[in-house]
Amino acid sequence: MPLPLFLLVPAMIQAAPNWDGAYTLQSGKDQIPAAIEKSVAGLNAFTKAIWKKKLESREKTYDSLSILMGTNLTISFGKEAPVTIHPSGATTWKRSDDEVFQVSMQKDGNQVIITISGDEGLRELSFRLGGGMLTTRIKVKNSKLSAPLEYTLEYRKSQ
Repeated sequence: MPLPLFLLVPAMIQAAPNWDGAYTLQSGKDQIPAAIEKSVAGLNAFTKAIWKKKLESREKTYDSLSILMGTNLTISFGKEAPVTIHPSGATTWKRSDDEVFQVSMQKDGNQVIITISGDEGLRELSFRLGGGMLTTRIKVKNSKLSAPLEYTLEYRKSQ
């Protein structure tokens, strides 16, 4: 005999992850140099040097993140201006260095994927929440790189 719907609702609500809060970087920064090397490995020496320097200066890791998940997602990367994204649309976000990006998102249970596109390519941030930790997989794509730049950062949710 199936359970009445009113008995299932509390279990469904409880299963939804609570994204809201502040997160502090725990690990992953040390992966970036090797990831950069891998992404430029197939380039000629001149192009490799240029792209390596570009990626080293552009790969900003933020020591903290702040997330508010409602109908929209609002996320702050460190001290950058927050960006608010509607699940079915894109928005414009201006970083503190005045670079402008198009930002969109997809949400699937305990995973949120944010896509940030700008003049230098596409950045995909895949957030997964579990056990008080926010795992962030970063993938940077640019047609001039020999391979996407990929690494993972771990953030702990503040109590």
